[in-house]
Amino acid sequence: MAIFFNSATSAGSEKTLSLDLRYRAETGENTGRFHTFWEKKEWDPNKTAIIVCDMWDSHHSVTAVRRVGELAPHLNEVLKVARKRGVTIIHAPSDCMPHYKEHTARVKALGVPKAEEHPDGVAAWSYRIKSEEGAPYPIDQSDGGEDESAWENAQWNATLKAEGRNVGTPWLSQHPALQIENGDYIAAEGDVVWNILKHEGVEHVALSGVHTNMCVLGRPFGLRRMVAAGIETVLIRDCTDLMYNPERWPYVSHFTGLDLIVDYIEANVCPTISSDQLISGEAFRFSHDRRPHVAILTGEREYGTARTLPEFARRFLGEDFRVTIAFADEVNRNEMPGMRSIEEADVLFVSVRRRGLSSEDLGRIRSFVAAGKPVIGIRTASHAFAPKEKLEKGHEAWASFDADVFGGNYSGHHGRSKQKNPGNFVQVAKVALGHPVVKHLPNIEWGTTAWLYKTSPLAAGATVLARGRVEGVEQAEPLAWTYVRKDGGRSFYTSLGHADDFSDPHFQRLLVNAVYWSVGLEAPDVLSKNPDEVRWHEGWIPVKLEPSASVEHSIAGESYWFRTLLRTPADLKSDARTIFWGGKGAEVFLNGEALEQGKKGNWVIPAGLWTADSLHLLAFRVSPPLEPSPVRAMSENPPVLREAGEEGPLTGGWQMRALDKGKDGSIFPIPPQFGSPADLIQNWPFSKSE
Repeated sequence: MAIFFNSATSAGSEKTLSLDLRYRAETGENTGRFHTFWEKKEWDPNKTAIIVCDMWDSHHSVTAVRRVGELAPHLNEVLKVARKRGVTIIHAPSDCMPHYKEHTARVKALGVPKAEEHPDGVAAWSYRIKSEEGAPYPIDQSDGGEDESAWENAQWNATLKAEGRNVGTPWLSQHPALQIENGDYIAAEGDVVWNILKHEGVEHVALSGVHTNMCVLGRPFGLRRMVAAGIETVLIRDCTDLMYNPERWPYVSHFTGLDLIVDYIEANVCPTISSDQLISGEAFRFSHDRRPHVAILTGEREYGTARTLPEFARRFLGEDFRVTIAFADEVNRNEMPGMRSIEEADVLFVSVRRRGLSSEDLGRIRSFVAAGKPVIGIRTASHAFAPKEKLEKGHEAWASFDADVFGGNYSGHHGRSKQKNPGNFVQVAKVALGHPVVKHLPNIEWGTTAWLYKTSPLAAGATVLARGRVEGVEQAEPLAWTYVRKDGGRSFYTSLGHADDFSDPHFQRLLVNAVYWSVGLEAPDVLSKNPDEVRWHEGWIPVKLEPSASVEHSIAGESYWFRTLLRTPADLKSDARTIFWGGKGAEVFLNGEALEQGKKGNWVIPAGLWTADSLHLLAFRVSPPLEPSPVRAMSENPPVLREAGEEGPLTGGWQMRALDKGKDGSIFPIPPQFGSPADLIQNWPFSKSE
């Protein structure tokens, strides 16, 4: 990451903040894949504010306390430099204003003249903005995100009680490592923060603090509110944390969960920057985040690795690796936006076919290889940068990439047999038994639907790990091997990588082992289960709630839960409202309370349970047997909300999960405003997104 000014410039010799804003844009309409881009911006520090969100002195999660304690000193250095440059600093520890009642910075904040205009909803929590509509939320945070063990949480609760703190909301002030200086402000009310921004002439806002997936996004002064109000806004991505429990979907490490939220923000809310653009040195990294960085390049249309590799990485690498993916441009096959991430990577993973890249991007690959860093290639990586067409100016080929990097000798493939079921087989080489890349693989042949590449003879320094043979062809071919390059770096290559291979546990094991081996780590003995089999499945009733066949099944004593979040307006029309559903065998819950079923199949929502300007969790428990299936019954006959003569089908975002009958899906253990994913919210009366 480039450093744009040093300690000398931080003293005020530069008139602008030179920033590198990172954002994401979809590779094509409805692909669900995103390119990463960077944009250089010059911000006037006198028109810039940094808002420090909820960096509290304590928390109900002890691991959150530890991470905040680690982050706070670094963030304080950022604030010091920014303050000297003329940036406005706003400390916003929510719920802690009584502690600062007489503090100069609080008195100053309350004394700022009221702005002539305030954006709609500026004093309220923001659950979603228009740019998030239809965007899948990347993690399940509905349990509140505590990631310590139960016994450690109990110990921590005892400590909080001994200190006289409320166990659920133990924060009383901002973390003491964050200095509040003359000229700073203390404010956590959205309208007060807005008054300050207008008073100071702020046009640019950078958010820092915790927790990104909850408060930093949703507070009245958070990312969503700033973006909706038209302020140029960024997240300082390395000066933040999240609440996420790795025991929840998608079952990745805490730090990978943070990466997923940052990716979501860059794609749907606002760009991000890193703190090393504001101070000298490196970006902040938590001490327990030891994940090597795998940069994946996917640019081929034959085998679908633009789909299979992200799924593979999420399932098998999300616990121990940081993963970034650069996709080929959908129109210009020789452009791959996002390859700048290679500069920070520890491992390069290539799945590209016959592309000639820009001189700058191919130079990044050459530099990575020359540095002796590990390279992994699958299938078409043997001819990744050997295009057949003439390249436009500024683009280059690397025809010898296979020989130089993998020690390979690709010369085509055996092609498809005319037989109906051609026999293609893989077996671990006897001399490779005991090698970490083939650990846990059987010493027997297994089949593959991919036709086999002609790869022999390999270069000296290559160690064959597995061979492939085609039925009826005498010569077996090297199919997977490692190679020690001239630069001393280690490489792994396999000619497997067909779409079908990614569902083969043998290939999954081979590739997982190779990634771990490349950085000197031992691969796990047990590969993860498919996380999609135990997640809350998301979809849009009536047409897109389609869980896999392995999830939709009817077992005696099992229940199907369906849940959605309804956001009410500030002006409720009446106290008379009901939920109607034409299906049978359902129990209905609102905010965890069971509703009584009245006449004509209506469930009555009692007065007092349906409050204004709030999120309400609506849950259905449907027990089989039910024909058609519970999923189809909900999808084809969605529930209807009726209020004061109005009614509307609840056809927005829902989640579904099959649970044991004793397990509860009726309520989040924390207020939904904190735990709800943005794609689960439906607005009643379905008028606007915010």
